Amino acid sequence: MRSVVAVVCLVGAGCDVVWRLDDVSGGISDAPRAVDAPSDGDDPCPWGPRVQISAGGGNHDPQLSEDGLELFFVRGASGTYDIWRAVRTDVSQPFPMGVEVAELSSSVEDTDPTLAAGGNTIVFKSTRGGTGNHAWLATRSGRGQPFTIPVMLTGVPATVAGVDLSADGLTLYVDDGGKLVSVTRIAGSTTFMNEKTLTLERTQYPSVSADGLELYYNGAGVVRRKRQTTNDMFDPASLVQIDDGAADPDLTFGGTRLVMTGAGIVYVRERCAP
Repeated sequence: MRSVVAVVCLVGAGCDVVWRLDDVSGGISDAPRAVDAPSDGDDPCPWGPRVQISAGGGNHDPQLSEDGLELFFVRGASGTYDIWRAVRTDVSQPFPMGVEVAELSSSVEDTDPTLAAGGNTIVFKSTRGGTGNHAWLATRSGRGQPFTIPVMLTGVPATVAGVDLSADGLTLYVDDGGKLVSVTRIAGSTTFMNEKTLTLERTQYPSVSADGLELYYNGAGVVRRKRQTTNDMFDPASLVQIDDGAADPDLTFGGTRLVMTGAGIVYVRERCAP
């Protein structure tokens, strides 16, 4: 992932900053976008403006805890990205720089962390298997405690371009490089099964709401699609743009916070309970 900040100046109107986000997987174009796009105007519970919550740049793939006090994200260089963690005691304050999660790190690329409710089960994608990205899982006994040695999940698509874990930890949403699918498991098992197609085209860096009815992902910035029931596919006709200058969205399980990155800085947008 690369990000570039550009400054646009108009005669007589001053200057403004716009983000240009370049995703190495090719999903984000190089076209400049406005700093903040309005949420869906017909939404009874629209998203508010961006609020910066990271202390520095160079951050990607954010995952925010439900209480807003713990943040997982990715830092580093392509090929050697690592998972980092930061904590704060007050949601009105930004997160500190954070530290690398040593027990999840490898000598290769570890990205896209996603946690179940409570934050004690984490899934991420890694090239540590030696044959491309796979999904790996680790657990911990509580916040501040170390994670177990990661294990590779089975029954997951061979290509893992992005992952998102459900609140109960039993459903995994996977961007398989061509479409979005879901797989499920029995509690405590590392084997997933029952693959189900949810979109007919790729949805990069997916995040699915706790009720399974909203899907956020990288499109023209951050976009959203919906479906009527969890037996349906996500409806292309429901597509709306949520933020035209951000990427890597993650929706908290309460559905009231949407964390994202812009030029390597982590932001959150909030709304009322949907």
